[in-house]
Amino acid sequence: MSLFHQFYQKVLQSKWWDTETKVLVAVSGGVDSMVLLHLMQELPDSVRPQLGVVHINHQLRAISDVEEAFLRDYCQANHLPFYRRKWQEGPFVLSHVEQKARDFRYSMFEEVVREQGYEQVLTAHHLDDQAETVLMRLMGGHRIGSLSGMVEFQERDYFDLIRPLLSFRKEALYQEALAENIAFFEDETNRDTIYYRNRVRHEFLPQMTQENPKITMHLTQLAEQISYGKEIVRNAIRPLYEQVFSFENGEWRINQPLFVTALKSEQFFLLEEWSSEFLTETGLALSQPLQKQLLASLNSEQPHCCVSLKKEWVFERSYETVKIHKKIKKELTPFQVKNVKLNSGMYLNEREWFGFFEIDHESELTNHLNWQKFEIMIGLPDTKEIQIRKKQPGDRIRFNQKGQSKRVSRYFIDEKIAQDAREDSWIVATLEQEIIWLVPFRESYLSIYNETAKIQYKLIYYKQWDK
Repeated sequence: MSLFHQFYQKVLQSKWWDTETKVLVAVSGGVDSMVLLHLMQELPDSVRPQLGVVHINHQLRAISDVEEAFLRDYCQANHLPFYRRKWQEGPFVLSHVEQKARDFRYSMFEEVVREQGYEQVLTAHHLDDQAETVLMRLMGGHRIGSLSGMVEFQERDYFDLIRPLLSFRKEALYQEALAENIAFFEDETNRDTIYYRNRVRHEFLPQMTQENPKITMHLTQLAEQISYGKEIVRNAIRPLYEQVFSFENGEWRINQPLFVTALKSEQFFLLEEWSSEFLTETGLALSQPLQKQLLASLNSEQPHCCVSLKKEWVFERSYETVKIHKKIKKELTPFQVKNVKLNSGMYLNEREWFGFFEIDHESELTNHLNWQKFEIMIGLPDTKEIQIRKKQPGDRIRFNQKGQSKRVSRYFIDEKIAQDAREDSWIVATLEQEIIWLVPFRESYLSIYNETAKIQYKLIYYKQWDK
């Protein structure tokens, strides 16, 4: 059976699209993508979708502009919409070129899809690419789930990514190009062993093939078997996963007490399942060492832990509260120390307000009725000014008349107050640095005005909580 008929049968069986579906074919100009475009064009009218071509000019080779011009002319001659994007930074990238180029490609695919209304993107990955991918991940110590390699059909945020040639050998694509007189360009960078994939392709796999000529098939069979295993394990672990993990408002929460009761094998696959979900949501893959670190943190007797993941994502544990979220740079605190004069108030930031008043002074914040109000009475010698600030090392809060006190940091630990709540708290103190109030958690003995009062005052704090 010819390659075209094999491809045609796969399209019929897979039912990826209909004739009204707008499909974007990613074409570099190399043999793989040119054969894919040819096969799509050869499909009968009853099966062929609405085609468009997207080309990414990486500007990494002298011939890049020639390829772009060729594809533009080809598409014009074949009445195909042509979309070109140019990687302006390409010639200046010095490290991680492969990954950065890939990231740019897929961001441009998304851009064209959203601008032009396409529903699917086709890439020309083939069986040999799959074997290389599995070997690279195996050598790189990737998670077991990633060894299933690439999939033929993948739902992304804005389009379906389809790899219709994933079951075809590279050699078959070359033969099809020669038999059908399909023009293509040879990319000389595909032989440059400065790139990791090229070393795998031209050095490692050929050496392994000398030992076992079927190594490519064995690697792809391994990927297929792991894919089957993933499906079985996922179905088995999913009910427990949904009890342990929850996702809401852009962050994950983990039921740590329930997680630690699971078997070690269950814990491993719970994190595997979450890692896959994390990859889907963020596009970020987690390494095995990082996954082991999270596993140890969840089982640790240490109540506090913060692990940096990737691109500002963090894992934070405070006792039994565990969350994984994107660290947002705090923009709500324009100052760390501020003096407040008597009978005045001020915004600490967009969501917090503090005031210092005589006991009978009118002091309501009338324009923020939905904010939570905290108020205490204090007795102090004649005082015209107090200070509100963030916690400092060594701060102590007094608990009784005898002067017994406790470090604020120890109070946080004893009361099991979460780390983010600690960071958001405030210290109200006299100008002599006697702490009056740990806002909003605890009043100092100094605030007991009926025992220590000379003059009575009130402190008012308003806060708008996250919705």
